[in-house]
Amino acid sequence: MRGFVFRVALQWDLLRRQKTPKAFSAALDEASIFNVAPGQWTVYAIVISTIIFAAGHVVAEWPAAIAYGLLMALLWILRKDLISCIVAHGGNQYRISPLCLLLRALGVMVKSRIAIKKY
Repeated sequence: MRGFVFRVALQWDLLRRQKTPKAFSAALDEASIFNVAPGQWTVYAIVISTIIFAAGHVVAEWPAAIAYGLLMALLWILRKDLISCIVAHGGNQYRISPLCLLLRALGVMVKSRIAIKKY
């Protein structure tokens, strides 16, 4: 989802700068992902996609989600490939899963990535 938002925000910003009428509609309806160069970015694309990414998390996770979103954007810019972001995200999930299993073994129920009660 975040990648789609980044792409639309990037193309909207570029079209807006070119004074394209109805730039947002054009970004959604006419622009293609194939028009995005590897590593291409704008400040608006990073900010908008990071906010949307953070909004998909519980409020307590917002600072970490914002930091993670900015780091993923930086990885996209520096490496100029999406596979680096996918591998980094997968590695992060791999590290979090054992923590969830440990908490469950200790009797802490984990739901929505936060510990909510003892059972």
